[in-house]
Amino acid sequence: MRIDISFHIEHNLVIQSYTFKVKAQSKVYLSLLSLMVSFTIVPIPSANAAWLQYQTSPADTYNRPELLPEFDITSVSFGVSDVSPDEYWFFLNFAKPVSANLFADGNDSWAGVFLDINNDGKEDYSLETKSTPYESNIYQKGDFLDRSSGSPVFSTKCQPQTWTNLEKQATWIGFSIKKNCLNMASTIGVRGYSDHIAKDSSGYDYAPDSYWVMDINGGAITPSGNSSSSTIIGQLPTVNNLGSSIVTSPSNQPNDLVSLAAATTKSVVTVLCGNGIGSGWSINATLSSTNISSGYKSYVISNHHVIAKCTLNRNVTLVLSDQSRVSGYVYAWDEASDVAGILTSTYIPPLDWRGATPQQGWWVGVLGSPLGFPGILTTGIVSSVNATTLLGTTNAAINPGNSGGPVFDRNGRVIGLATAKYVNAEGFGIFHGTPLLCLKIVACANSSQIWQGISTTTPTPTPTPTVDLALQDALKASKNGVDAAQDAIDGYSNERDDCLGISEKFNVKVQEVFDSTNLGEHCNQLESKAEKIQSRIDAIKDNILTSIKSVDAANRSTTESNNLVEEADKLKVEIQDFADELFLLNSNFLKIVEKRENLNLIEESIIDKWSQLADRITILPLTLQKSFKNSSDYKLSGKIFSQVTRVWKLKVALDEQLVLISRPNLVTNFTKMYLALNIKTSDLALFKKAMVELNRTIPSFVCQKGTTTFSASKSGVCAKGFEKIPTT
Repeated sequence: MRIDISFHIEHNLVIQSYTFKVKAQSKVYLSLLSLMVSFTIVPIPSANAAWLQYQTSPADTYNRPELLPEFDITSVSFGVSDVSPDEYWFFLNFAKPVSANLFADGNDSWAGVFLDINNDGKEDYSLETKSTPYESNIYQKGDFLDRSSGSPVFSTKCQPQTWTNLEKQATWIGFSIKKNCLNMASTIGVRGYSDHIAKDSSGYDYAPDSYWVMDINGGAITPSGNSSSSTIIGQLPTVNNLGSSIVTSPSNQPNDLVSLAAATTKSVVTVLCGNGIGSGWSINATLSSTNISSGYKSYVISNHHVIAKCTLNRNVTLVLSDQSRVSGYVYAWDEASDVAGILTSTYIPPLDWRGATPQQGWWVGVLGSPLGFPGILTTGIVSSVNATTLLGTTNAAINPGNSGGPVFDRNGRVIGLATAKYVNAEGFGIFHGTPLLCLKIVACANSSQIWQGISTTTPTPTPTPTVDLALQDALKASKNGVDAAQDAIDGYSNERDDCLGISEKFNVKVQEVFDSTNLGEHCNQLESKAEKIQSRIDAIKDNILTSIKSVDAANRSTTESNNLVEEADKLKVEIQDFADELFLLNSNFLKIVEKRENLNLIEESIIDKWSQLADRITILPLTLQKSFKNSSDYKLSGKIFSQVTRVWKLKVALDEQLVLISRPNLVTNFTKMYLALNIKTSDLALFKKAMVELNRTIPSFVCQKGTTTFSASKSGVCAKGFEKIPTT
């Protein structure tokens, strides 16, 4: 559904400000020509809004002599965008930019798109403008008319929207309807119409000259360009010696797809760039020392068209498998190969990507976020592979949002990136092989370092794997599981070291607070849990080598490994949260301690001074007492004294609570409450000044006789019969 605040999809040049060239006859990637010549493809477009279909009619060749240029329609276009894939979009293309009041000029001017849905050469329905002015880049309601009877009748069967882009001086008007509001044939007739004055018989225009017979499911576009990042090759992540593996019976489905999917999903992310959505996966590669020193821990691979809009500020958001969000930095890209690399300071378990060259008939899985739904798995086979272009096809379902996600074999090794799909065909997706990452995204010697020829063949016939092969596959899955568990606990260890680094930088006073609570014991408890997980991982490793003799035992080992991955990941999140809490404690508590100590120094003197003043005032005559209590100095001092008293009570209560803190999430609550101890130095100075002034104006003694009290005379002598009483 489009947003009517700043909706601006330009139908012929720019789609939501993301550049994609659109032509009546879409071109194909040059690199695909040797693989498949007679088809056109469409990139997965959810990250960068794109056309799933696009077509333009033949040009109009005739205009009436009296036709005004602004009503001259040159052609009609049709498209389906991934912004609203459930809608058909029609465009009237004009010779001049459209003005806001083109159809609100008081002449009943209008324009529309005629639809011949049964191919009899006559209009059945029309989508028409209203007399309402167009506004900026905001859509408005259009009219839908049923013309099948020969006379136009307003209908609610479809509810068209119409819009243009005044800000960019668009030369088109768009109409959209829901796909399901009309029952159309596979081909329909389309024709545009405009009319300057509705009630006369001149000044109108049709385009094209006759009905344009259009395949409603046809048309596609592809991105173009050769942009690449300026990343220094020497600082790119490099190929390591890990991940190269032999694939046994590659055409067979994994023995335990549930476990394989669960392990692989942890390495797959959703990539958010602006309003676009794509997918990505963490790659098994060695980060440069520069990137490691900058705090980066993982390198995520995706398609260039997923991050194309973010290459200027280089910031994207990665949604992990647990739906937490972390930031990513677009580090490298290669538009020609449609690949990109994203650095993140969050550890994401990596996937292997080196091994045998995939062959037609291999089993493959695809993981990603099609249509924005994360963690969706589809499976199929490799339909074709071109070792020259390093591109392949698969019948595993690929949809908008899958872009950049991994296409992986039965061992979980990534062989390519889900990149594109064929229009007008089911199960005809395109993947870009992992060797395309070499040089510009990952530093490789050459592509053969990634795809290493045929390592194994599937025995023929193979109705089911033999016991030995099945056990071998199960052991491989178990090893992958325990390696993932080891990676997860190593990830915890990295976060623990970061946490220790924070505590080592504590101020002495903050360290005293930390040591006086049970927070330190919480660190020990986490470390104890981590040691137990590591012990269980080591036990599984030993069992794989010595004790596991059956497929069932290997599967149980895989399940236990996956459980350990979850436990380690939870532990990592807990230590991350703890580190965040300690950081807040260190940064906030220094200020709090200072305020607390200031209060300790002044509290007793303030209370004593106020009590002494109160005692002196009670000795004064009532009229003089009243005068004192109405003075601004007295009121100001009383207000500050009340504040100090309330805060002091809170301080005492919090001091008692401090020793009870035992969980890290209480630290933040504690620091927030302690901020209430904020006594401004300026207020304390005002209090002292007011107290000095009040004490100065109180006489040093009064004259008293019975219950009668008078101020002494200026000479300091009391009248006969009165006793001289000091006020101090």
